[in-house]
Order: sequence, then structure tokens, then C-alpha cells
Amino acid sequence: MRNQTIEQLHQMRLHTMATAFKEESERPNNAELTFDDRFGMLVEREWLFRENRRVSTRLKAAKLKHQATIEDIDFRTPRGVENRMSCRQEQALSYHRTSSFPASGDPVHYPYWGAGDSFS
Repeated sequence: MRNQTIEQLHQMRLHTMATAFKEESERPNNAELTFDDRFGMLVEREWLFRENRRVSTRLKAAKLKHQATIEDIDFRTPRGVENRMSCRQEQALSYHRTSSFPASGDPVHYPYWGAGDSFS
């Protein structure tokens, strides 16, 4: 049954999820996690792979001349941008890119869902 599932995932072009499923099934500590947790980890891994590939493709298509980071910004030059505001925006973006979405919980604590408090 496991091999058939892996083959079907490959046929649906969910290659990363198939690899994660195979790796997850070989781990001995699977009994500790619920089905929802394990399935969520598989979906998250596929989603992250696709999101990273999408960002990478867009960066290549943009043909940027420089590899800039938030740390490279010179805040001494007056541009009307506050250091604190830029860093908070970057923190929000990096949190959004690296966090996993909870299956349940109070949406007030997750401002990226468009509900609850927002950064001001």
C-alpha cells in the first residue's frame, strides 16, 4: 500500500511530498504524532518546496544586479524610511515565510491570515 501511495504522489507531481512520506514512514517516532500532524508536515514540506522554487524562479527572471538584504540598507541617508519600521516589516515577512500555519487556534495570534491584530 505504501509503495502504491508513493507512486500515486509521483504521478500527481507531488514529488517532494512523496519523498517526505517515504522518509516519514521510515522514522521510528511516528507513533507519537497524530495523523493530522504527520499529514500537515507532509503538506507543509511540499508547499515550502514549491514556494521556494517560485521565489527562486522569480529572482532569476528579475535579473537583479545585486544581492541585497535588509541588513545592507544605509539608514544614515535621509529617505523618509525609519529603521524600526523596515526591520519590523522584514521580521513580519520572514515570519510568514518560515512559520507553519496551525491547524487550529485563536486567529488573533496569526495576523497574516487577515484576522486579528496587525502590525502598526
